[in-house]
Amino acid sequence: MSTSNTCPKCGYTNLPNARFCANCATQLIASPPSYQGPQQPPNISPAQWYGSPPGYWNPAETARKTSIDRTKTGLLLVIAGILLGPLPYIMYVGLILAIIGVILVIIGRNPFGNSHSNYTIFSVVIYIIGSAIAFIAGFLLGLSFVSVALSGGSQTAIEQALVSAFNDLIIGVLISGAVIGIAYVIFTYALQDSIGRVLLYIAFATQLAVSVTVAYIVSPQVAGAITQSFSSGTFDPSPLSALQAQLQFLRLLGLIPAAIFAFAYYRTYSRIAKGEVPAAATPLESFTPGSG
Repeated sequence: MSTSNTCPKCGYTNLPNARFCANCATQLIASPPSYQGPQQPPNISPAQWYGSPPGYWNPAETARKTSIDRTKTGLLLVIAGILLGPLPYIMYVGLILAIIGVILVIIGRNPFGNSHSNYTIFSVVIYIIGSAIAFIAGFLLGLSFVSVALSGGSQTAIEQALVSAFNDLIIGVLISGAVIGIAYVIFTYALQDSIGRVLLYIAFATQLAVSVTVAYIVSPQVAGAITQSFSSGTFDPSPLSALQAQLQFLRLLGLIPAAIFAFAYYRTYSRIAKGEVPAAATPLESFTPGSG
């Protein structure tokens, strides 16, 4: 097969684009293109097939990363709130930090799946129930003081009524603490690995043990403090104030379960920071119509 435009019959050299020989009119046959083999498709990552190509803004992926960052920040704030919770006076700062952190975790819950999303909502509901129990117990104690002040009964009857009211308060606080502990357990439960879940159980059991211990120490002293308050014939709040100061000191035992809860929560934060959770978005999850 000729590789030039020379006539294969007479040998006449024709113009490069001639289709017939100018000398003998023989049709000139151009050489076909050489066979290059099968062509491979370009190596394109799934991110280029779905969603926006690299270098372009993907709203879905941006929103996902923002939610994850909110969860990480929220967890750090919740950890700070848990650690500050048992500390007198500073606990109010911890409460504010924890509330902000919980809000951020709730806002950023979607990338972590339905289980985590449901657990966070359930946790908040349970926490509110536990707080309501403590509030009701305190409110009933206040009503008891008002009732005693207006009753005009004997000193013995007043003392017995106040002792009963304080004991009811202690029971209410114990129940409230147990309910709130459940909320702490399930808040990050879906994001924990097996070790983290064991830590949550240990923290909950430790919290119950600390609460029962404090109640066991304080409860027998309530009657004595109330009796001393009325020993002079008029009400003297100093014995009750001393008991309250002791209770504030015993609250520091709550740092033990708080530290365990905080460590478990930090493990969750670490898992998110390392990319262990949430699972990577699938191409269809990152696809947005009209993106790119």
